[in-house]
Amino acid sequence: METVFIVDFGAGNLGSLRNMLVRKCGVHCEILNRPAALPQEGRIILPGVGHFGYASKVLLESGWAEKLRKEAQTGRMMLGICLGAQLLLERSEEGDGEGLSLIPGEVLRFQSSQLRDGERVPHMGWSDVTVLDEQLQNAMATDPRFYFVHSFYMKPQLPEHFLMHAGFAHGFCCAIRKENVTGVQFHPEKSHQFGIAFLKAWLAGS
Repeated sequence: METVFIVDFGAGNLGSLRNMLVRKCGVHCEILNRPAALPQEGRIILPGVGHFGYASKVLLESGWAEKLRKEAQTGRMMLGICLGAQLLLERSEEGDGEGLSLIPGEVLRFQSSQLRDGERVPHMGWSDVTVLDEQLQNAMATDPRFYFVHSFYMKPQLPEHFLMHAGFAHGFCCAIRKENVTGVQFHPEKSHQFGIAFLKAWLAGS
């Protein structure tokens, strides 16, 4: 059985994600806080909540940034969640830190001009999502919905890296993918059956 390794760089409670992977997806899962402890095989998840600039600094100083870039270049399967997804891009309006640059693009702040009546930032709660990849569509439940908590959103540079759109703020990119690297703005571990279906689809993909 393939092991999933969750990167712990001090930016969030990882227990609920690990529990979902183990209990609902049936995989072996370990949480690692040192790059040197990462084995050569197994999938990697980079979760996180908080400030982009601070997280970027921690990844750089801890050695995780260099390690994750090298592992992504080998074709190793990697998933970023929430702040972890934003860190896969090049830069953010939230601080001046550098992202991992694994997917071309940037992270932008929601502007009031984007919001419809009744919408507020931070975007917090459930939103309907449109899956753009046909294979992933077939693996997901009908009319998927996911749980979000964020004030910034991902804007990939190239359309082919858009994986999902959410309906909030007249629509924004909520999931990205470039080859072996995937990022989702939502929290699968808080999204019940939809989160389980997504994680199982990611685990089954190559």
